[in-house]
Amino acid sequence: ATVGLFFLALLLVIVVGTVVSLLTHFFRRACALEELGVIEAIRRGFTVVRQHLKDVVIMWLIMVGLGIGWVIVMIPVVILLVLLAGVVGGLPALLAGGLARLALEGATPWILAAVVGLAIFVVVMAAPMLFLGGLVEVFKSSLWTLTYRELRALEGLATEARELPEPDVPGQV
Repeated sequence: ATVGLFFLALLLVIVVGTVVSLLTHFFRRACALEELGVIEAIRRGFTVVRQHLKDVVIMWLIMVGLGIGWVIVMIPVVILLVLLAGVVGGLPALLAGGLARLALEGATPWILAAVVGLAIFVVVMAAPMLFLGGLVEVFKSSLWTLTYRELRALEGLATEARELPEPDVPGQV
């Protein structure tokens, strides 16, 4: 029973976390774009999501699909970066280890070589990955902002449609 309850609680945490994460996009946009306070932004964001739940779920599914596609596209990029970083970090590591071997004994040259090689490896791996990750975050943020603005525009159109007077039909008095 404990294992079953654990997995049920885990599922509940995942679902609640996903919903809160989705709502947070709309809370932040309401706060920033409409210059609302925290509580009012939460109300506005929740209202937008509630009124356009179908559109929000479809947008979330598109984002999940894009995320999966991004991971698939990044697999060969990461493999190439690991190879490049291994070569770029490995050559100075061999050089540092060889030079240290001339003056030092035991494990010290190996440790020095590992420190030099690992430092260069991390820099060569991290720089492109951080840049690409930043591009992805900018894209996601822009997409959620455009989604919020579009949903708010749809609300405005619905409000305007209710406020328009009935059109005059030609030929009637």
